[in-house]
Amino acid sequence: MQISRVLVSKICYLFITVCLFTLNKVNAEGLPQPLATLLKDLNIPEEHVGLIVQKVGAPTPLLSLNKDKQYQPASVIKIVTAYSSLSLLGPNYAWLTSIHGELDKHSQLVGDLVVQAQGDPLLTLENWSQLWRELYLLGVHEIHGNIIIDNARYQINYQDPNLFDHQGDRVYNLVPHPLTIDFDRFALNITPINHSIYVNSNFNWPDTVIVNEVKPVDLPCPHDVEESIQVFAQQQGDQTHIHVTGEWPISCGIGQLSRRLLPNERVISSSIVQIWQQLGGKFDGKIIFNQSYKKLPELVSNHSLPLFVLIPLMDKYSNNVIARMIYLSVGNPDATQKTSFEQAEKNIRDFLQRKGIDTKPLVIKNGSGLSRESSLSPQFLNSLLQVIWQDPLGHEVIASLPLMGSEGTLIRKQTNSFEINKMYLKTGTLKSVKAVAGYVQTKKGQWYTVTCLINDDNAATSMPFIHRLLDWIYLTR
Repeated sequence: MQISRVLVSKICYLFITVCLFTLNKVNAEGLPQPLATLLKDLNIPEEHVGLIVQKVGAPTPLLSLNKDKQYQPASVIKIVTAYSSLSLLGPNYAWLTSIHGELDKHSQLVGDLVVQAQGDPLLTLENWSQLWRELYLLGVHEIHGNIIIDNARYQINYQDPNLFDHQGDRVYNLVPHPLTIDFDRFALNITPINHSIYVNSNFNWPDTVIVNEVKPVDLPCPHDVEESIQVFAQQQGDQTHIHVTGEWPISCGIGQLSRRLLPNERVISSSIVQIWQQLGGKFDGKIIFNQSYKKLPELVSNHSLPLFVLIPLMDKYSNNVIARMIYLSVGNPDATQKTSFEQAEKNIRDFLQRKGIDTKPLVIKNGSGLSRESSLSPQFLNSLLQVIWQDPLGHEVIASLPLMGSEGTLIRKQTNSFEINKMYLKTGTLKSVKAVAGYVQTKKGQWYTVTCLINDDNAATSMPFIHRLLDWIYLTR
């Protein structure tokens, strides 16, 4: 006899409800026994878990564990960056990338060009190209002076990008410059045709040669197929050889890889040369970085997307580069002046204290969570979530978080059907770190804040515990 999927779903739903009903009455401090047992089965000590569950607007938590201990939050700290930046900069805040110069009465350029960068977090190669195209259409076809790049707004220490996880070529490890084009990434297209693999870039980088050593294989396509491809840059005289090696299953079809293979100044210089050449322009000067210059009239400019559009891109897809550049702008909202990570942290602390939040447990560092030095307590994060809920800008922050099971980093998470579209959650993952924080709407329509921070060598196996916690909130409240 066949049992319909609907009936099976109802039976499972009833079973979970009955099991979780035993958790319905709990003490505020400590875990209910079924959750404690599951944590023990996962070999994660309770002292390595900090959590708080609280109904929005309620005076006290429903459930808490180690609420005052410090934990590494990973990308969950982006909630701090999102709320603080929207409040301190304003939802419509935008960044300008502009080209300055002096023209004579015949619209011919006199002297140098100056490119000023304010820190656009999402300056695409297309928009960067359009900026130079507009300059050309203005009548500037020849540049006989120098092009001076003002790329010095950020006062930060540019350390070896390999220090964090020995994968410095990954885009997420980028410590950005004010002029960062397309995340400084080198995009590679991998295309199987007739049992051969073709590799090319979507931009013709000058003095760069792609060495294709990728072999086709007849295997099923794994979900992490990109990890089977190795990419590295090797300087040979005046040319940079981009070596692409590994195996690519034919069944995977067309794919794309993004790596950071060229330094920031090389990306800027090479893109200018190539774009200007394609336009038909002439340039016989030098490209110089961060040299002093006299103030010149603005000729053309590009406005970034507004902050309220960038915040969801940062949160839903956990984009570290966008987070760091927004965070740095909080350090000094005047985009023509210098800024630093330290100034951003000070401004955020002062702001949150004015909101009545105790910031002593908060260590931000770079605003993205990609740092072993970042830390906070469950109590701090829960207080922040409660304040966001009451704030007029709170809906912008909450809507920027991924919806469980259907958006961004949560679109592929294994969930129970009743979790989908009922939970706005930011997740975070590092080695030995698993974190989740946000808002859960219960079966009865009530809203709860949830914070769960796990710092343990077995954190990678903790998702069953996190899902059980979320199920409990949804089904029993």
